[in-house]
Amino acid sequence: MADLLSGSPDQALAVAGETVSAAMAAGASAAEAFIRTGPAERLTWRGPRLVTETRGMQCEAVVRVWRGGRSLAVTANTIAGLAHLARSAVEEVASHGHELAPCLREGPARERFTGSSERPGGDPSLAEALAEVSAMPGLGGAQLTAVCSRRRQWNVLANSLDLAAAYEMVQRVSWLWADWPRGRIGEAETGGADAVLTCGRRLAGQAALMSGDSARPPAGSAAVLLAPASAAHLARALGGLLTGDNLARGLGALLERRGDRIASAAMDLTDAPRRPGGTQTRPIDDEGTPTREVPLLRSGRLVGLLHSLRSACEAGDQPTGSARRPALHRLPVAGPSNVRVEPGTESRDHLRLAMGAGIEVESLGRPGRIQDGTGNFTLVGHGWMVESGERSAPLRGVPLSANVFELLRAVRARGDDLTYVPLADGAGAPSLLLDRMRVGLPG
Repeated sequence: MADLLSGSPDQALAVAGETVSAAMAAGASAAEAFIRTGPAERLTWRGPRLVTETRGMQCEAVVRVWRGGRSLAVTANTIAGLAHLARSAVEEVASHGHELAPCLREGPARERFTGSSERPGGDPSLAEALAEVSAMPGLGGAQLTAVCSRRRQWNVLANSLDLAAAYEMVQRVSWLWADWPRGRIGEAETGGADAVLTCGRRLAGQAALMSGDSARPPAGSAAVLLAPASAAHLARALGGLLTGDNLARGLGALLERRGDRIASAAMDLTDAPRRPGGTQTRPIDDEGTPTREVPLLRSGRLVGLLHSLRSACEAGDQPTGSARRPALHRLPVAGPSNVRVEPGTESRDHLRLAMGAGIEVESLGRPGRIQDGTGNFTLVGHGWMVESGERSAPLRGVPLSANVFELLRAVRARGDDLTYVPLADGAGAPSLLLDRMRVGLPG
């Protein structure tokens, strides 16, 4: 893997600059080129056997040009021929483009940021790690599947305002799933075989959830204690909600509530794109804006939103370095990076006692998310019924839901066990005690 992780963005930076120059020479009023490239490796093990192994270079690029008040974006899966693609886009923008003003960041002329993630190496083999995991108590009867992914990705941007920048992301994440006849539980951690062992220990601690009969929670609403592995999905969902782009999607009233309390006083939320070791850590965003920590909620008050250049301009705000390009043919959108619910001071045991009776969610059978068009946050969880502050019976596959703003107001307390969760796109959260969620999913 050492040779796979070698290389530099110099060629891509040069190609991006030449592509922008070609577009401007062909008559564009503005232009940008964005390239995402780098090596990747993915290994999949089922039991002791390696079932798939893929490695190679990944590359995708987009060129966007402006002319006559119209814009056109064209994409490619190689950096070869991008200058020709740019010239063709300028010729076609009048007939195939759409009305759009440019919104670009000005230089410095050239910036290059090297990622700080630790390079892989020194792990025991995955086969040895999986053999050790399969011998852990409670996992002997489970079908184990492990996926280990490593990639080094350069994100390269050049535009007609003399910006040329590149940043590196090095990621190494391992996933481990345990399948029982009664259900599945998954864990993920940054690292290789060492991460598989960590995930195995967590799964072994949850094996009791998959043995014996599952209790049936009463219908209606219940107090809920979310462990960090499930609470982090709520943090990720909230970070994706509190963006300037959502102001144009029916949440414009949020801008008027800046400084107002929209959540309980127990809720603090922060986006942290420069967190050391985070899976989404980066020094600049995908428009070249320097990233920074962004407070979103403080004591339940809305104090910030995540912005791209365009959403900041439309909202009369400052960009926050939060632009992402999940689909290169579309405009950049604001999104969270290592967003976290800030920790409190109480242990999860103390929160369980404070809850008294309710549902404790340890892990997820289906990740938590906000349903489009409804505003409902939903999840399917595994955990325990809690009575008199103690776990009383295992629960499997319990559906829970709540309107996201009702959920924000229902946060009663935060634990002291902040954990970042790769399965939640690197978001982090401590245990969260919620006054209520509905048992069952909305119809």
